[in-house]
Amino acid sequence: MSAADEPGRGLRVIVDPGVCLGGGQCELICPDVFEVSYVSRVRVEHVDPLHADAVRTAADACPSGAIRILDGDMAKGGGEPRT
Repeated sequence: MSAADEPGRGLRVIVDPGVCLGGGQCELICPDVFEVSYVSRVRVEHVDPLHADAVRTAADACPSGAIRILDGDMAKGGGEPRT
């Protein structure tokens, strides 16, 4: 199994700042990836495969639907994001 085939590998998260309410649910669920601040509202780091499940939970818990997940081939530029 190559590194690209590992679960969570290539996972990319996009947060729409125009939709984000700054509620911080994502940061509570996965603080290693999300940070809610006054300046940038939400800052997303590179997603470690160990955090893939928490990132998906955070996206599902987002009250405004501002978090989109690109997984696998979609993270490389093709396909539609998971919301």
